[in-house]
Amino acid sequence: MVLHLSNPSEMNCAAVPPGPSPACAAWATAAAPRGLPSVPGMRTATVATCLRNLALLSNRVDAEHEPPAELLAAMRVVLDRFIQAGLPYDTGSDGGPRFDLVELRNFINVADLCFDDPFWRQHAMPLGRRLMLEPFGQHGSARYAEEPDLGAAATLGPRRFRLALSRTYGVDYFKRMQHCRLRLPVPLEDSTLYDLSVRLLTPTAAEVIRSSRTPGRFDVLIDPARVSDLTVAASFEFVADPDRIVIVEPLLEREAALALAPSEGLIRSTLAVRELADQLAGGETDAMATVRAFWDYLHARLNIGALRYSQLDREDPLPSILRIGWADCQLTSALLVALCRARRIPARLVSGFILQPVLPAFHFWSEVWIAGRGWVPFDPLGFSVTRPGEASAWRDIFFGRIDYRARMECLPHLFTGLPGVQVPSCWHLNVERMEGGIRSRLEDSSCGAVVFSQEVRCQRLQ
Repeated sequence: MVLHLSNPSEMNCAAVPPGPSPACAAWATAAAPRGLPSVPGMRTATVATCLRNLALLSNRVDAEHEPPAELLAAMRVVLDRFIQAGLPYDTGSDGGPRFDLVELRNFINVADLCFDDPFWRQHAMPLGRRLMLEPFGQHGSARYAEEPDLGAAATLGPRRFRLALSRTYGVDYFKRMQHCRLRLPVPLEDSTLYDLSVRLLTPTAAEVIRSSRTPGRFDVLIDPARVSDLTVAASFEFVADPDRIVIVEPLLEREAALALAPSEGLIRSTLAVRELADQLAGGETDAMATVRAFWDYLHARLNIGALRYSQLDREDPLPSILRIGWADCQLTSALLVALCRARRIPARLVSGFILQPVLPAFHFWSEVWIAGRGWVPFDPLGFSVTRPGEASAWRDIFFGRIDYRARMECLPHLFTGLPGVQVPSCWHLNVERMEGGIRSRLEDSSCGAVVFSQEVRCQRLQ
C-alpha cells in the first residue's frame, strides 16, 4: 500500500536536475538495513506533491488547507537536502523528477538516524507528540521539546463527539448490477462508546430501496440510474469514554477461540512466530509482563513508516517486517497479536478512527485479554515519535490505554469491507487535508482513476 499525501492541483516549482539520483555512499552504507527495496513504476509523485506531503507532516498542521507559500518554500529546502543526501528519484516524461512517496516518508526517519537531519526532530516528531497530547489538554508549543508528565494525563473523562463520514464509489470499479449496495462503517458500541445515534445524510429516503444496520456496518441499496453519484454519507453522535471498561469474566468461549486462532489474515502463528515468542517470553507466565517483553522488542527492531504489503513474505508475512525493519500500525499491531496468541494469550486486531478534530486518522491497534482487566488496548503509535530502542515515556503513552477512539472493526468477525467494489491489483491511497477533516482516495495506480474516496470530519460537542 502506498500512502500518497497530495493535492490534485500542481504548482510550478524550480526543477531538480533530471535523471536518476546518484547513490549516496552514506545512504547505501548506513541506511541499507532500514531502507525498503524500490518498486518499479511507483516513482510518480511530482515535486509539488512531495512539498505538500512534507507540509502535512510538519508541525504547521493547523495552517490553512492550502499550505502557505512560505511553508512550501521551507519544505523545498528540506526536499533539496534529502535529494543531496541520496533520496532516489526517476525522470518523468516532462523531464521533471518523480519520487516514490513511500521512499520519501521513510527517508525522513533514515535522514534522522543516519545523517542527523533535523526534519524529523523539528517537524514530524513534534507534530506527532502534539497530536497525542491534544486530548489531554497538554499541547502547548512550549512543550514540544519537553518530556511531559504523562502520569498527569492518566484519565480521560467522557466526551461527546460527532463523526461525519462520506464515501463515493467509482462507477467504473463497481460491479455492473441493477442495484448497488453502498456501505459505511459504523462505530461499535461497548462500554467505552455509547449513546450512539446514526443519521443518514445521503442518499435521500426516496432514493433508498432498502437499508440495514448491523454492528460496524450501514448498508443502503440503491438504483444507480436514480442517483447522481454512488455516494453514501452519515453523521454519528456518541459518547467516547476510553477509561470506562466493564469487565466480563470469564472470557466467553467463542471470543476466546477467535482471539487464539492460529491463522487469521496477516496474523499467523507460524513456527518463526512461535519460536520468537518463546525466546522473548522465556518462562514468564504473567500476561502483562509477556506483552511488555514483546512491546520492547518491537520498539527496538522497527521503524514506523510506510510499507507495501507486496514486499512481505506471502507464506509468513509478519516475520518479514523484522527483516525489512519497517512496519505500519496494522503490521506492528498484528505481530503483537500473533506473538500473544503464540503464548496462548487471547489477542485481537481492531481498527477505527482516532477522534482528533485536526487529523481524524484511520488507525489500527491491538487488544489483549488480561485477567481482571478485560480487553486492554495496546497501540504502538508512540513508536512513531521515538527512535527505535529509545527509553522514553512516549514509547509507552498508549501501552495498556488509548485516547478517544471510535472502533469500527473488531477482527475477524466485525469488519466493514467494500461490497461490490473491484479493487485493482495495483493501487495506492492518496490522503489530504480538507476543511474540518481528512479526505482519502483509493486510486488505480495504472491510470490514477478513483476507486472510492472517503471524507471524515470529527467534532467535539462537549
